Amino acid sequence: MRRLTVFGFVSLFLSTAASAQTDSQGNISFGYSYVRGTLSSSSNSPLAPTISSSNLNGWYTSAEYKLVPWLGAVADLSGDYGTERVTPFCEVIPVCPGPLSAQANVQTFLFGPRASVSIGKVTLFAQGIFGGAHTSASGTGFSDSDTSLGTALGGGVDFRLAQTIGWRVQSDYLQTRLFGSVQNNFRFSTGVVVRF
Repeated sequence: MRRLTVFGFVSLFLSTAASAQTDSQGNISFGYSYVRGTLSSSSNSPLAPTISSSNLNGWYTSAEYKLVPWLGAVADLSGDYGTERVTPFCEVIPVCPGPLSAQANVQTFLFGPRASVSIGKVTLFAQGIFGGAHTSASGTGFSDSDTSLGTALGGGVDFRLAQTIGWRVQSDYLQTRLFGSVQNNFRFSTGVVVRF
């Protein structure tokens, strides 16, 4: 009897959550993106320069197509830009320059599933998206770039402002494998959501 009662409450909860979903086929979102992390070459060699963590600002856009009311397929593209501080290894350089600035950027193109549930005017979602990442950095006398695998695990919330317009706040753990090493970064995104 106890199992039957628990099964009844779980069934009621799932049916309520499913009925709370909007009738939309999907959505498109675009806006501001911020990435905190190290995205340039970072070697384990003792003679390698030291690269500080960067604050990169840019844009994102994502499109989701609903496969079922609570599960969608997502394409997520972003570009973030900023300056990294590079400190050269100076024990082998007679005249050692101070820290150098490098212009850095990273673009990601990721795809995967997103699960969501709507409660009133709020939609909560979680996603695991995979694909590629490209970075490039250039400064005085050097330039470097690389393309590798990228993964973003995270989620967010959409706030409905009107029938088809909303506002999204999202955060992700963004992992890249650029220059033969692993970078673990934080990504924050916020912007407009248009349902269709």
